[in-house]
Amino acid sequence: MNSQQEASSGWTPCEPGRLQELSRRLQCESSACVVRRAAIALSLSAAAVLLVGLAFNFRTEAAPAAIACQEVGQHLVAYARGDCAPELHDRIERHLQRCPRCVKHLEEVRQANALAAPAGRLALLGAAWSDAGRSRPAR
Repeated sequence: MNSQQEASSGWTPCEPGRLQELSRRLQCESSACVVRRAAIALSLSAAAVLLVGLAFNFRTEAAPAAIACQEVGQHLVAYARGDCAPELHDRIERHLQRCPRCVKHLEEVRQANALAAPAGRLALLGAAWSDAGRSRPAR
């Protein structure tokens, strides 16, 4: 090819070693692209497994039924003491998360329990003393 043909076609010769450098760069980019594609495929697979697991979990674990304020009120003392069944405890917990009125009642129950606790201990202690006095032999 002569210089007129080179100028008209837009082709110019590369400096020595330039083609090898471009080839090496393309190979590196191609390898990086393969790695990126593999990482994306792995991420998508992991996400799919996670979603399937969550969907299965939602289907197997039915959410307990909601509980009404009236029923919460019936079990509030036991709940405050920690004496209710785990399922009932969870239902009351969920109810309290969305019902400020029942939260207020719970606080009142806890305050009443805190005030009554010392009196209850004294009553138990008094009963123990009187029982101990009855069990003593007469002199």
